[in-house]
Amino acid sequence: MTKKEIKVLLKQNVGRFYTYELLRPTEEPFYVGKGLSGQGTERIFQHENQDKRNPLKLNIINKIKQDGGQLRYKICELFDEEKDAFALEIDLIAKYGRRNNGTGILSNMTDGGEGASGITEETRKNRRKKRILFFENNPEAKMQLVRWAKDNPEKYKEALKRSANTHKTEKFRQESSKREREVLRNNPGIKIINSIKMKNWWKYNTEEAKIAKDKSAIAHRTEEYRAQASERMKKQYMEGSRVPVGWGKNAEKRKANVKRERALFFENNPEAKRWLIKWKEDNPEKDRERAEKSIATHRTEEYRKRAKKNGTLFYENNIEARERLSKKSKDWIKNNPTRVEAIKKKASETKAKRTSICLRCLGFIKGHDIDIVTPKSNASLLVWQKFEEELGLWQETLSGVQG
Repeated sequence: MTKKEIKVLLKQNVGRFYTYELLRPTEEPFYVGKGLSGQGTERIFQHENQDKRNPLKLNIINKIKQDGGQLRYKICELFDEEKDAFALEIDLIAKYGRRNNGTGILSNMTDGGEGASGITEETRKNRRKKRILFFENNPEAKMQLVRWAKDNPEKYKEALKRSANTHKTEKFRQESSKREREVLRNNPGIKIINSIKMKNWWKYNTEEAKIAKDKSAIAHRTEEYRAQASERMKKQYMEGSRVPVGWGKNAEKRKANVKRERALFFENNPEAKRWLIKWKEDNPEKDRERAEKSIATHRTEEYRKRAKKNGTLFYENNIEARERLSKKSKDWIKNNPTRVEAIKKKASETKAKRTSICLRCLGFIKGHDIDIVTPKSNASLLVWQKFEEELGLWQETLSGVQG
């Protein structure tokens, strides 16, 4: 197709994505790309400009002109979705092959597609550094970019949307998090400055802060988020990249650090300590409700089974931690005989209470000839108490029927 024919075709399909080829006069393709119609100067026609990133492509174009030939173009296909255009670009590059890696005839430097999968991580880092350095040394260019964003809100919005789609990938988030942790580790001053900025923002933007808190609370309450967070933490525990207090390597040191940090926080923030004490005094019902909710969560049979399973799995894979826990337990039993006796006494009372409930329930079932599945004899006291409550409802029902 001629340049004029392609311009007419793209004007008729404004806003659509397309995959194209640059051809030699012999109709042999030497470059494959992707563009978006309706952007002023179309991407397909920009390759004749000086391009330092791809000298091979530029040399081919200059050679065609020197020999008196004419650069040819081909629109392979038009798409409504950008991902489809990228997919075809990747397929065509794979089909023809690349000259820079000795697989074919194209002058493309990458495998194509969103994110340029053929570029190495080192190349990405170098480009990122050069881009940051360029804007630092050229404030006028930065201002020009800001003005362009103001003058072209629709295009800027579209660019942000594409950027957001890239930034939402799990791979990008992990890499970004890793880079950020490395920067903060090497520059503790930045962490302090960011903390001050964040505190000031929450202090002076009360309305926006309230909206942000509400959004965060809603997002963190969803079952999907909780499941993802749980899987992520389990993976970190198994890999050893995140170790909870009391587990794994340097457990005592970690626990001591947490206690020291907490004590130091309240020591440096007496207002926070007074506020916490006052809140508990002013809201005894809420405080009690919070404590009861925590206790109820930790006493459920499901929670206990999950905790036991996770604990068993962890200690099976961490022999040192198991030996350390065993030694610590033995030392504690040896140094706290009074507490041990109290715990044994409480355990005996609980067992006796459970046995009493168990016998009452079994007697009631046998006396009324009820066909019902009973809990195991070694089930927790809480399980047997709930079962007794259910039998109480049965008894009320039977009494009503007899009456």
